[in-house]
Amino acid sequence: MAYTNGNLALQPKRKPEQLPSYREKKTKVTKRKSLPTRDKLIILMTIVLVFSTLAFINYRYNQIYAVNYQAKEASKALSQLEVEIGELRKVVETESSPDKIAQKAKELGMIPSPGNDIIVENSAAGTKE
Repeated sequence: MAYTNGNLALQPKRKPEQLPSYREKKTKVTKRKSLPTRDKLIILMTIVLVFSTLAFINYRYNQIYAVNYQAKEASKALSQLEVEIGELRKVVETESSPDKIAQKAKELGMIPSPGNDIIVENSAAGTKE
């Protein structure tokens, strides 16, 4: 070894290492085991059961909604009929009062009977009983 600047502990020059032209990749392939057929069927049946239950619940909610809608419509119709009945009752009470009937009879030229005689006319026979 040569003596250089007072240091005898020189490392010899190394030759540049040659890099390989390609790099080798190692990949580990893991193969998963598929589920057994029985487990696949159980999962499929569970999914079908859940969706059929949801469909049934949705169907029942639709029926309940329809019934509630019909009840609401019926109550509206009932309240309208009650108003009409109230109006008709007022008309009947005013029109069927004895004073009103007597006044209307006088306007039509009728005269009151002397007693409580009831006269029934039979329009087909044209005779009085």
